Amino acid sequence: MIFSFENPAYLALILVVPLLIFIHFYSIKKHDMKALKFANFEAISRISGVQFFSKNITILYLSVILIVILSLASAGMHVNVVKSASSFSFAIAIDSSQSMETQDIGGARNRLDAAKGAAKVFVDESPVSTEIGVLSFSGVPFIEQEMTSNKAPVKAAIDRIALNRVGGTNIMNAMIAASTMFDKDDEKAVILISDGQISVDTVEAIIKYANQNGIVISAIGVGSLEGGENKLGYISKLDEDSLKAMAHETEGKFAIVGNEEEFSNSILDILKLTKRRVSVDMTYPLIFLSALLFITIFVLLNFKYQNIP
Repeated sequence: MIFSFENPAYLALILVVPLLIFIHFYSIKKHDMKALKFANFEAISRISGVQFFSKNITILYLSVILIVILSLASAGMHVNVVKSASSFSFAIAIDSSQSMETQDIGGARNRLDAAKGAAKVFVDESPVSTEIGVLSFSGVPFIEQEMTSNKAPVKAAIDRIALNRVGGTNIMNAMIAASTMFDKDDEKAVILISDGQISVDTVEAIIKYANQNGIVISAIGVGSLEGGENKLGYISKLDEDSLKAMAHETEGKFAIVGNEEEFSNSILDILKLTKRRVSVDMTYPLIFLSALLFITIFVLLNFKYQNIP
């Protein structure tokens, strides 16, 4: 179980708790001193066993809990839990940026050709009823084929993908586009085939979006850590850490491939997915719990913990 927050700055409200505790005991002390000017209630209570000045510890506990819950609700708390998944629908997201033109995959003309070949192997080996969609992305994503269990149009869409001269590798936009391809009740899995050279947004933002939308990212790193020279003359290296983090934090699979055989084996392993991470928005349950606590405190203050006049 992992906790995440949309607005973590609001967690600073918890700092009010020590101030509340100080005010509570300070006010009790002042109240006792004021009352003792008229009678020695402490002596009377020791003799008779009557407690004239309750410290209202229950009220203090409930008030502290209320503040903590309100701060968590204000921060937009989410609970990420891992659940079993019976079967997934897959969106195959293929990086078509210029870095995929690099020739460092054994047995393939370039990274993109290797990615397309492996994607078609996945389609061929997937169960007949499996829903599969295809998108390509660079600076902007493009949905090549909506979800379907018909393998022929899916493979045709993969064949159509070509290198995109639009600069950048925007994986976040690819995730957003992929999320629109799934039905609401689908078990969502994205097969991300890329060299991981993210140019827009951060890995953390991508992971957060995927978890909040119930998307499992299985990342296949295309290329070598040493890199290879593409036709533009610059060295393009595989960003292993980014891809590994996206897969690990969403319960997906991760692999680095250096040749076509490794590519096919890695992408077929994704068919064995049995778990997914689900993000549960706790804002409204926490607000409801806060309301119950407020009512409880109000009732106790007005009916149980009234001071002697």
